[in-house]
Amino acid sequence: MTVIGLQVGLLVGGAIVTETVFAVPGVGRLIVGAIRQLDFPIVQAGVFVIALLVVLVNFTVDLLYVYLNPQIRVR
Repeated sequence: MTVIGLQVGLLVGGAIVTETVFAVPGVGRLIVGAIRQLDFPIVQAGVFVIALLVVLVNFTVDLLYVYLNPQIRVR
């Protein structure tokens, strides 16, 4: 479970490179285009969305630990 949660961050980082190289429209390509045009609010929003996605996935992994491992109890 931990590895899956950590791989999401690497997957999103790799998606930025993949979208740029293969000209696939997406958040990564949007961020790269905004960096080239010096559009900092778009860059901030894109990075915020990616960070929020990573945080939500890690939080979901933490909740799944409680569900899958009965030895872990919430106090």
